[in-house]
Amino acid sequence: MDGSTKSIEFCARCYKEGRFVDPDITVDEMIATVQARLLSMGIPEAVVEKNLMAVYSLDRWRDS
Repeated sequence: MDGSTKSIEFCARCYKEGRFVDPDITVDEMIATVQARLLSMGIPEAVVEKNLMAVYSLDRWRDS
């Protein structure tokens, strides 16, 4: 939270300088964003779909 220490809980794309980059994004919006990015990288859709379900269990959305 001090803004200079790297978070061990959240990825660098989502959390920078002690705060979320997009604090108002919903879990469903995050999943759509990540899905599009992974598919554009050529990752097979079946692999993407299987792994996206893990987003729901992340601490950021645990109480959502």
